Amino acid sequence: MCPPSRHWSPGGGAVYRSSFQQVLAKTSEAGSKTDCYMAWPLKSLLILVLLLLVSFGLIDGRNSIWGKKSSVTPNEPEDDEMDVIRFGAILPHTSLITVSRSYNKKITDSLDMLTKGRNAKFNFAKYKRYLKPLIVPLPLDPSPTVVLNALCNQMLPANVTAILYLTNAEVYGSNAASAQYLLQLTGYLGIPVIAWNADNIGLEKFPKSWVMCLCPEGDEGGSLSDNHPEVRVLDVSKSWRLPQSQVLQLAPSVEHQSSAMLSILRRYSWHKFAIVTSQIGGHDDFVRAIRDQILTIVDFKFTIMDIYTLKVRDPDEARAEMLELTTSEARVFLLYCNRQEAMYIMRAANELDLTGKNYIWIVTQSVVGPAFDNTPPPPDFPPGLLGIHFNTTMNRLMEEIERSVKIFVHGLELFLDDPQNHNISLAPSLNCTANNDIKWSKGEHFFKYLRNGFKRGKGGGCRN
Repeated sequence: MCPPSRHWSPGGGAVYRSSFQQVLAKTSEAGSKTDCYMAWPLKSLLILVLLLLVSFGLIDGRNSIWGKKSSVTPNEPEDDEMDVIRFGAILPHTSLITVSRSYNKKITDSLDMLTKGRNAKFNFAKYKRYLKPLIVPLPLDPSPTVVLNALCNQMLPANVTAILYLTNAEVYGSNAASAQYLLQLTGYLGIPVIAWNADNIGLEKFPKSWVMCLCPEGDEGGSLSDNHPEVRVLDVSKSWRLPQSQVLQLAPSVEHQSSAMLSILRRYSWHKFAIVTSQIGGHDDFVRAIRDQILTIVDFKFTIMDIYTLKVRDPDEARAEMLELTTSEARVFLLYCNRQEAMYIMRAANELDLTGKNYIWIVTQSVVGPAFDNTPPPPDFPPGLLGIHFNTTMNRLMEEIERSVKIFVHGLELFLDDPQNHNISLAPSLNCTANNDIKWSKGEHFFKYLRNGFKRGKGGGCRN
């Protein structure tokens, strides 16, 4: 042990160091004995460096720069035996940082509330699993390239087990086509989707002639795209069918809205009606939904007088097309189009005397759009027009984010609780450029558990 070191006072007398300095001197005993007589200014510098290292957390049992373990994020457990289960979340892209942060916070808070803490309803530690979200913002009207990038370069490399797709955008045009493309791609990949998109009514389930999909090279019936080698255009007329849908839709669908319209007709004993649509996505599905539901109703007779599909590219064209309606015997019209097209149609209807006390028009959510207080309807909409509406506000989107996380967590628990799934991996390990089969073989199997969890009421039904 080194003897207590001394230094000379200005008066020439030897002064022993304080006990604190003696303790510091003991820390250097592992070195050479000459270190005991190191000059005081140099030791002061060493003490300062040590204090700075401790204050910045560089000397710590877990995060030491000389330690054996790497840094661990607060959201990840330290147990190396824990397996991560990732799920993707596609949310609306926004330039407002506060809104973007609120989206991310809602995802993490909902997950923590369900899986962490004393009152957590789900404990995945017993399965040696922990959940981690991958949040990807998507623009309102994404191009196919943006959609491919989100899936192929972000979702698939992370091995997401399912995707939550949520947006309250109500642009019933190209955005509907983009959403349809996204959901079709997830269908080809076999990845389950929990969706709440307000404009889902504009999604056609069976395209007429072609559809873009991810396909390995060598498939018959298609040609490769020049811009995207991994994209193939397939002709569905060649005995080719769309994949089984693995989308759990939480927003009211076209079937729900058509059912509500028929309920109004039954309420007022209106047996005969005509259907008027534009050519936006989903107009064929709207007509099909009306026809299918009429066939299931046996205690009330409905008669579809006419079906009109209009182009409605401008007010003049709309008026010319609406002339045909003046010869119809129908006095009740079910209208499916977007808001701008509805303004052209109703303006022509007013000019052609197809409104008033002798006529009734019932429109879908795509016409009503977001309903705000103190916002008057367009002047062309006649008094007495009825509309199907459901909430698409920001608050509702936040509620649906929490609900979709709950559905996924509950479905995952049902899957892990089933003994027959102990050896089934929840990592799809897909690659858009692979030459072999790119569909997750267990995706449909896992989707059944998500659907069962939803049906048991854990996630709630469709809410208006």
